[in-house]
Amino acid sequence: MKQITSTAIACLMLAACGQGSQADNQPDGEAVATTAPASSAASASPVAAASDAVDPAWLAGAWVAKDYYCGSGAPIRFDADGAYGTEGSSGRWTLDQGKITLTYREQEAASDEPPGPEQRVDLAVVRLGANEARLDDVLYRRCPTSTADEPWHPGETFYTE
Repeated sequence: MKQITSTAIACLMLAACGQGSQADNQPDGEAVATTAPASSAASASPVAAASDAVDPAWLAGAWVAKDYYCGSGAPIRFDADGAYGTEGSSGRWTLDQGKITLTYREQEAASDEPPGPEQRVDLAVVRLGANEARLDDVLYRRCPTSTADEPWHPGETFYTE
């Protein structure tokens, strides 16, 4: 049986299948940023300010799903060169108009068999703050780049080596 051994990929795939509104699980006092398509510019939909835009430079780094720990192996890392990685899985990512596309190949753990066919997951991404995002219905926070509090567990320290 082929499997992806990463909790982060599982969270991302669940997000791709999930249903729900952006207002659910919204941090207190923060508004949901959305980008209106050009054809609906005259509509009443709020449009994200340039500083709230999702772009590759902002997305680059390690992110962890709500309730998980940065030090657990659960984070997903988006590299500036378009590679992504997480424990047991890696591939490529692209960002286009608020949508992340992940491409990867599944491979059985500890197998000499070649990887399976390329898989693709598309996720809507919304920037909720400088270090917080929603990928479909799953909340993520940026992992610190040095020793600091765990993003979802204040008072518990994340250590880098």
